[in-house]
Parts: sequence; structure tokens; C-alpha cells
Amino acid sequence: MKLNFKSFFRDFVEIIYPRATACIACGKEARLYNRYGFCDTCYATLPFIEAPYCSKCGRTIKEGEECNVCKDTNHVFTQALSVFKYETPISDMIQRFKYRNNTYLAEPMARLMVDAIEDRGWEFDGIVPVPLHVKRLNLRGYNQAAYLAYSIGKLMGGKEVLSTVLIRIRNTPSQIGMDRDERMWNLYKSFEVRQGHIVEGKTILLVDDVLTTGSTVDHCSSVLLEAGAQKIYVATFASSVYE
Repeated sequence: MKLNFKSFFRDFVEIIYPRATACIACGKEARLYNRYGFCDTCYATLPFIEAPYCSKCGRTIKEGEECNVCKDTNHVFTQALSVFKYETPISDMIQRFKYRNNTYLAEPMARLMVDAIEDRGWEFDGIVPVPLHVKRLNLRGYNQAAYLAYSIGKLMGGKEVLSTVLIRIRNTPSQIGMDRDERMWNLYKSFEVRQGHIVEGKTILLVDDVLTTGSTVDHCSSVLLEAGAQKIYVATFASSVYE
């Protein structure tokens, strides 16, 4: 393999002499000593989801193997993880990333997600972003889940991103304020797999920005499994508290 000395030298210099820049959380200039883009003050207060984890949704639990929600829920995916609780400043970052065109946040967010994925020891064949309906995609201009998926693929040595396999065929109303049952009905027959042979027999990493009730990723997982996928893991940047 040919070594890119220019890239190597740049990375080496930035490790030894971290450049002054703005923290991706508070926006203040600081010398950064981690690779995620947070100043030391913000990083020390981030709401990480900590072990022990629910064996299904990945949220923190006090005892047992599954949280109280997952005990009563038949999730379709094999296992999920989220790096953070959906709290300040993470919730503010996601809003900027999702609605204010701050797509540069995808790489540092993906770095944290990759660390969590590798910590779990997950092995998978391809990455699928949760899709937006074409009308919402045209309105927003980009799919934040796709940005995360491509960044994860790049950071994991070029893992293939299957961005055209899963599509959203119904432009459903916003799910803010809905409980799980309402979300499940809202999403009924909203997703479809095209070229199912691409996922046949494969373990898929399904990527989104936030996990709430799990209804969206359950619907996505269901159609992927029906198309022949073997197993679905789910990775999100944050998880909202859902009791």
C-alpha cells in the first residue's frame, strides 16, 4: 500500500501541535486535545450513554439484560447503540446538523459512533442510511443519515454504503409527540427495498441520527429482512429517553 506522506505529516503535526479552532459544541476557540472537535470543558460534560447497556436498544440499564421498554417491545433489529443521551449540548448539535446545513459535523459524530461500534465488536457487510422521502429531501437539501453513513464507511476502511437500496415511499407527518403505537401506524408501508439481491444474506448496519421508540428502524429493518438481509444492527448518534 502506498503511504500518503502529505496526509501522514499533516495528521502528525496536528497531534503534536493541535490547531486552535472552534469547539463543535460551544463554538468557543480552544486548543483541541481529542479527535472529535470538542474543547476539554465540553467533552468532560457530554451525556454519554454508559454501560451496562440494554442488550436490544443500547440504553443504560440498572439490572438485567433488557430495559423495561424493550422487555415489552418486539424489536425487529438485532441490536442498537447510541453514543449519547439526547440532551444539551448534543441535542443542539443534532438540530444544527439536521436543519441548519452544518454537515461538517458528520465526521466528528461518525468518529464517536465508530468507536462505539468497534467497542461492541459488531461485524457487518454494508451500511444503509435511514432514507428521507424525496419531497423532504428536496426541501432540506440533504439526508443527515446519509452523511453519517458515508462518514462511518470512510472511517471504517471503506465499508460499502448502500444508499439506494432502501427508499421511503410515503411522506409521513412528523412524529414529534407521538408514542410508539402512533409512530408504528404512521410509518405503515412507508419503506421499500429496491434491488433486494444487494442485501441478500448480508448483515447490515442501519444508520440514523436519533433513536426514540425504535419504530422507524424497526420498519426499515423489517423490509430489509424481508428482502433477504440476515441481520440488522442499528447505530445512532443519540437516543432520547423513552419510558
